[in-house]
Amino acid sequence: EIDDNAAEEEKAELLQQVDNDNSDDEAHNPGEEEVIRICVLGATGNGKSSLCNYLSASTMFEVGDGFDSCTQYSRSHSFFHRIDNREVHFEVTDTPGWFDCDRSDKDRVPSAQVMLQKMRECMKISESGITAFFVCVPFERISIDTEQSIYFMRDCFDSTQLRHVYLVFTKCPGGPLQSVEHVLQSLLQQKNKGRAASALVYNYALHINEQVFVTNTMHDDEKQLMQTRDHMLRTVHDIYGECGIVPDGVFQTALKNYQNELHRLQQMHSHAQQEQSLKYQRMVTLGAVVGVGAAAVGLNGYLKYNALFTDHVDLQSQASTLHQQTAALHESNQQLQQENNVLAQNNAANNRMMGVAETTAGVLWATVEPISGAVAILDGLSRIWYGSKQK
Repeated sequence: EIDDNAAEEEKAELLQQVDNDNSDDEAHNPGEEEVIRICVLGATGNGKSSLCNYLSASTMFEVGDGFDSCTQYSRSHSFFHRIDNREVHFEVTDTPGWFDCDRSDKDRVPSAQVMLQKMRECMKISESGITAFFVCVPFERISIDTEQSIYFMRDCFDSTQLRHVYLVFTKCPGGPLQSVEHVLQSLLQQKNKGRAASALVYNYALHINEQVFVTNTMHDDEKQLMQTRDHMLRTVHDIYGECGIVPDGVFQTALKNYQNELHRLQQMHSHAQQEQSLKYQRMVTLGAVVGVGAAAVGLNGYLKYNALFTDHVDLQSQASTLHQQTAALHESNQQLQQENNVLAQNNAANNRMMGVAETTAGVLWATVEPISGAVAILDGLSRIWYGSKQK
């Protein structure tokens, strides 16, 4: 028995070595050999390539060290894994960062055009028959790109095909030792705090019946890593035995739905453009009418203003003339007043002189005719008093 086990192990090592020498483009014929295929999806930096190396126990997939994707095209690699004393043939496919969000608007929900492109790419990959789709989700950083991948899987797989979809939480701080329950509990806590991305991932995990794996390929516990890998591959093997591969109609149906949605959006856009064009034409017509009316009103206002301005200038000229005439009259009045004062002074002096003369004559006449002399004296004093009052 010991020799048989050693022979089996040597055989497995030889098969693995031969498989590693095969090219990435090697075709697999399901009719000749049973191959269980896994497709890994996710955004750049989510650990897809590391997961593929981990599952295939190889280094066939280049791993990036930053945020730029080093996987430009889909790549596949075949390997064998012993399950129940039988070498099972697996194939894992690494995909580029399909859901990388490089648009300026940073939409959380991918557009219909983006979804159509991704579905066509998935249809091309699934032509060989995919048993399980692994969606990589970094536990500590759920980006918009990851949200888009969740929306993509949610729209492509209905409730009858959810058995083929698994969330794989990568880069978990606790490594493989961290339980699925702990991860889901952490997501629930983040959801309760109002984190939209965590809520989306948590709800989708429940939607796929908590089909979740927790990994950390950088963990030091090699034994635990191998146990987790064996658990993941055994689970996919069970899915293959129970459900087979993802039906071709899954992506075709979703593709048709999105094509119809895109056609509807294009019709709405065309209708909106027509409405906008008609609205613009009406605005131009209304603007022309309003412009002509405004020009007429402006011209009429200008003419009225010009007439009023002319009248105002005339009135100002007349006012200036009247002011000059008033000044001249005032000056003449002052001169007449001065001459009147002089005449009044002369008249007062004459009255006083006549009063003195008449008084003197009355005194002299009083010696001859007392009564007549007294009257003359009174009349002379009266003239003197009147002349003094005028002064």
